[in-house]
Amino acid sequence: MTWLKLFKRKSQPLVFSSTFWEGQKYYTEVTGIPTKLPRFRLEDYFIYCNLEEYQQELNKLRKIYTKDEELFSRIVDKITDKGENLLSTLKSLNYTVKSKSELKEQFKKYCDAINHFSPIVWVCHRAEAILTEIINQKLKKIFPSATKEELIDLFNTLTFFEGEVSAIQERKSLLKLACELKEKGKINAELQKKLDKHYKKYAYLGAVDIGWSLLTEPYSKEYFEKLLNELAADDPINELTKIEKKKKELKHKYTQTIKRPEIAKELELIRKAKLLGKYMFLRTYRGECFVKAEQLAKPLLIKIGNQFNLSLEGITYLLPNEIISLLEIEERKQGFGFETDKNYGVRFWIAKPKQKQKLTIRKILGKPACKGIVSGTVKVIKDRTDIKKIEKGDILVTQMTSPDITIVFNKIAAIVTDEGGILCHAAIVSREYGIPCIIGTKIATKVLEDGDLVKVDADKGIVEKIRNKSIAKSS
Repeated sequence: MTWLKLFKRKSQPLVFSSTFWEGQKYYTEVTGIPTKLPRFRLEDYFIYCNLEEYQQELNKLRKIYTKDEELFSRIVDKITDKGENLLSTLKSLNYTVKSKSELKEQFKKYCDAINHFSPIVWVCHRAEAILTEIINQKLKKIFPSATKEELIDLFNTLTFFEGEVSAIQERKSLLKLACELKEKGKINAELQKKLDKHYKKYAYLGAVDIGWSLLTEPYSKEYFEKLLNELAADDPINELTKIEKKKKELKHKYTQTIKRPEIAKELELIRKAKLLGKYMFLRTYRGECFVKAEQLAKPLLIKIGNQFNLSLEGITYLLPNEIISLLEIEERKQGFGFETDKNYGVRFWIAKPKQKQKLTIRKILGKPACKGIVSGTVKVIKDRTDIKKIEKGDILVTQMTSPDITIVFNKIAAIVTDEGGILCHAAIVSREYGIPCIIGTKIATKVLEDGDLVKVDADKGIVEKIRNKSIAKSS
């Protein structure tokens, strides 16, 4: 059996269960797609799927889409509907119950809601894969002599979507408050009221940790107040202007591109690209719904944990059908793996993570997401606690960016990620900020270390190591 490596996610069994097996039982019911997803496997926190089954399922879906091109358009509305239904269901749970039987009933409602939303994860991936393939093939046909970089640029421009991800909305909102603070000189009652409103709306973004690990802590009021003061002490008007200017430039570029004679007549291409742009936006929305759901479920999980002297973290290392059992918690914290079968049954085991080997490579290849050529010092970001290492002009190297890391985007010179496609979080936000970005290198975090001096050529998708950390120190 051949396994296709998809991505790396460090999270808990309770979180994985809905996404990789429990929720897949409802895939056809939720999406209306009569296909079956491949089997999945996790090892050392890398997610794999059965390659043969993946190809078969995608080929079948291509044929379905050929006959029914409104399929993915219909599903767009389902994504937001299911997301709102998930959150409203969890808000309606009775968190005051105390008995074990009552807690079990509430927990079942939680599982049912999250399992019916989980298929949305995979339909976004399927729609992206098929629409991306169709759009790229069409662009190559229209522009046969275009270079790879020119085709990527056309693809990025055509999939422009006016909606803003929550991380950008939050940054702009706080920058506007910082402009007020700079003008008034202090946080008065009116500004404090606005800051409290900002906190209530965006606190959950703190729980969207690097690597999308769920059940982390949301931002605090103190965090936002400290950041507000820091922004006001800098130049919030200039940063806000840059963000707005970049957005207008992207919109203008899109408008001019669809007016080009070669593209203007391709209405179906424009429509599909616009649809793909919506899926790009919904991928982030989808993740935010999961985080909000887990935050809403916290009181319930804590209550269940109290029944067995378990912490919230301890509860998340149990599977849904084990939620009232105290089994192997400490061992699972050291590492675990799983493999799903065709019927979404699962084999679960305990396994220690494999020792990482440092690679010695001078050049790293990836995909250009936002053009630019810069040099700078590497800072490898593994989790949120590493963000404090970032200094002005650094090259941010990470597995994959997430909303909470955008707070340092005004400092960094470039972004390099292990994972990601052209519509990933790093690609989206780097274009919003105009930061050179290379995605999908697979090995950047294994090859590069803090202090390495590198050249990032985001025009060609090449990261070149100029000096190692040790050499840089001695010189």
